[in-house]
Amino acid sequence: DCFQEDCYWRDLVTFTWNIKTMEGRDQVRDMLKSQLSNTRPSHFAIAKGEDATESGELIEGWISFETEVARGFGHVRLK
Repeated sequence: DCFQEDCYWRDLVTFTWNIKTMEGRDQVRDMLKSQLSNTRPSHFAIAKGEDATESGELIEGWISFETEVARGFGHVRLK
């Protein structure tokens, strides 16, 4: 259970080849289950030139990653 019940994943083409928002743990899980074998994301890292920040219970920052066909850039918020 990496995701809280109340969570969001906004995909801008990288995983679903669409602009799509998944709302809630079940939708995020279902999307990842259906797409991970195709996209094979890897090399997740804090994006070059960026820093993660922490404020109270929240950590956020920009990440970079790769898939089978593209390089990605994303924003994460972790609680």
